Amino acid sequence: MYSLKDGVPEPREFLQGNFKDILIKRDYLKPGRLLGLDFSDKYVSLAVSDWKNLTAVPLRALDRQEINMSSMADMIQSLISEYNLVGFVVGSKNVRPMVSLYVMIVQDYLLFALGRDYVIFFLFD
Repeated sequence: MYSLKDGVPEPREFLQGNFKDILIKRDYLKPGRLLGLDFSDKYVSLAVSDWKNLTAVPLRALDRQEINMSSMADMIQSLISEYNLVGFVVGSKNVRPMVSLYVMIVQDYLLFALGRDYVIFFLFD
């Protein structure tokens, strides 16, 4: 069971419980790696998991002022092939309106452009 803070499970406990259980059930996720996208005011940080989805290694940080959605989409498509990606973990610690808008645009791209072949997890503080 989870300890609740304002009626919501603590993020760490949620990750150790539900998220981990989802990742090890092969019904939900075909073999492959996950790409993490972490949004902040200035950057989108990318990280890729190991083949067991236990740890992640940083890839790069993209300056949000220098990259547009089209080039980000192309980059994600190339990373899918290069790392055999099967899912995405999208998160943000900031709740500022512009960051939230940017995250929503990327979520829409991941959900609709890539189709149902990918598992997408959204984690927010």
